[in-house]
Amino acid sequence: MCLITDSEIIVANAGDSRCIVVSKGKTENMSVDHKPDDELELKRIRSAGGAVIDGRVNGNLNLSRALGDHEYKASKNVKP
Repeated sequence: MCLITDSEIIVANAGDSRCIVVSKGKTENMSVDHKPDDELELKRIRSAGGAVIDGRVNGNLNLSRALGDHEYKASKNVKP
């Protein structure tokens, strides 16, 4: 997703989609993938009662923030 205003560009990615910009023939990432083995994501997953197995959330998802997949968001100890 990308929202362009007169003074800002606001971007977000969902699932395995990415946001990039191309300027003068060069590409630049404008969003960051949420990988399960990144330090902050791993901590967040573990605190929600999950695990990272072979680089995947609970051995299944290879991204740690996705739309849907409600079974991974069912922890009563973590706010939505």
